[in-house]
Amino acid sequence: MFIALQRDLRDFRDWTFFELREVEMHAGISGPVVVYINRIPEAGSDAFPVGTIVVKTVEIGDPTNWVVHAMVKRGGMFNDQGAFGWEYFDLAINADGVPVILWRGEEPPSGHGYESLPGLTREPTAEVDCNSCHAAADDNDSLLSEPLDLAELP
Repeated sequence: MFIALQRDLRDFRDWTFFELREVEMHAGISGPVVVYINRIPEAGSDAFPVGTIVVKTVEIGDPTNWVVHAMVKRGGMFNDQGAFGWEYFDLAINADGVPVILWRGEEPPSGHGYESLPGLTREPTAEVDCNSCHAAADDNDSLLSEPLDLAELP
């Protein structure tokens, strides 16, 4: 089992990264999306190893204004009713350029979920959490970023 600490996320901007197209992302925020990963799994893997950290950013302007989310492969029975083994994080970049954990867990605290995305819920004002999308991607160990498709990684 791996329990990520704030120091484990500190240098995420130095990791392997993939720039995605500009998209509308969580809660209606649009901008250039970048996905960072601390280590690429071995070719032929059917899951990401415990200790894998994935950070997804919407990089608009100064880093203190970025939207920053992360998933950490904690392992064990963590999040066994959702994206199995994964823990979610919401981060902010402080004035010193250091990522700070705002919240972490199997789901966001009340009031920190995403507004409904088309097709996810029937109620237009309902909040959805990280598991609403990620748990459905069990064919790729709950990751949704195309560059991190296990079947396509070299």
